[in-house]
Amino acid sequence: MFISRYFSSLSENDRMILNEYGIDIEFPCTLFNYSRFLKAFDSSIVDDRIQELISKLINNLPTDIDLKEHVANLLFKIFIESGATLSKLALDMSDDIDDIKPEIFYSLGQNMLFFSRLQDLSVIIESKSCIKNAIALFKILADNATKINSLTFHTSIYEPLLCRTFASIIKSQEQLGRFNLIGGSAFEPRSCCIMSALECQKKALREIKIERCAYGEEFEVLKNCENLEVIRILHYKEEIKLLKILGTSLSKISTLEILSYSIDASNLIPILENSGSLLQRLRLYSERREICSLSLLIETLISFCPNITYLYISSIKFSNKFLDLIGDFWINSHIDIFLNQCNVPLKRLLFGVDYDYDKTIEALIEFCKRKKTLNYAYIHCNTNIDALKWDKVKKDLEEHVKLVPYPIGHVYVDC
Repeated sequence: MFISRYFSSLSENDRMILNEYGIDIEFPCTLFNYSRFLKAFDSSIVDDRIQELISKLINNLPTDIDLKEHVANLLFKIFIESGATLSKLALDMSDDIDDIKPEIFYSLGQNMLFFSRLQDLSVIIESKSCIKNAIALFKILADNATKINSLTFHTSIYEPLLCRTFASIIKSQEQLGRFNLIGGSAFEPRSCCIMSALECQKKALREIKIERCAYGEEFEVLKNCENLEVIRILHYKEEIKLLKILGTSLSKISTLEILSYSIDASNLIPILENSGSLLQRLRLYSERREICSLSLLIETLISFCPNITYLYISSIKFSNKFLDLIGDFWINSHIDIFLNQCNVPLKRLLFGVDYDYDKTIEALIEFCKRKKTLNYAYIHCNTNIDALKWDKVKKDLEEHVKLVPYPIGHVYVDC
């Protein structure tokens, strides 16, 4: 981001104010009004660029907070009044630049298009001195930004009015698809109205992330979100209560992530069983390393969740059940993709096939032609495949690779 380019839009009065601070630069004459094309604004990045600019133009001076705030407000004003329409806004209201001038709010009120196409909003509030400005900004966003699809609220401060005004943003959206709530030690979501506001988005909400919060009845609103597909619960107190509620009501989960001090997998079984073949990504991280009821978890995944493409478990013991898990539906169900992308000079290959084996056999033949290294293939039929058809398949394969009996018992691998 080249801040000096945006300075070309400054009024003479604003340029004189910068000169009074000791910033004496040649304002560029640009071909375009660059600020008009702004689509993404990240206050943390702007803060860094402003500091770099000040350090470059005014040598050997300590950081001037007033100057940084003044330049930040000037830039914000330029962006608003230039006719820009943001699609992404990230505000960190916990850094040095937390004083939004009254004229900025006035400009926002006069230029409603600035937020009219906003789709991604992220707000961090870690300083109590920012609360007044945050409330004023939230009111403007609730009125002018109604197309937000992804919304993130990160704060460790509990202030009832702040929470209520943020909840009004949730309620005003046409279709909120993703919501992230990140709290802290002093934040009490159970006592505010943020989660209950999601009732207005129960048909639209598809992804939820809850981090560093404590359970409260407000969170039960999630069981009404019938189209919820992605659930991420991180460092959440009493997640067992929430999981029990969600497990009996949600059945479309494709991604489930749990990060906690300890995890009892038995609490996940209802969600896994209800989601079944829709579940594609599962991540479980226990800070204690050990995950309870792991055998039950693996059995459930094998029986109900055949379409998993990503699995992360922080600690798992190598066992026959684990081999069944990764063998039956990880490699075998995607063996054609594996062979098409594989550049390793494989000499031996062992896998199973089911009734839908055409793509797998075709991929195997193409791999043999391409690499010319595969000597032996061990193929096991997992289902009742027509004997005559399978004899023809074997005959076609034998032109490219030697078929050997599928080993029963142990498989020995030279490493």
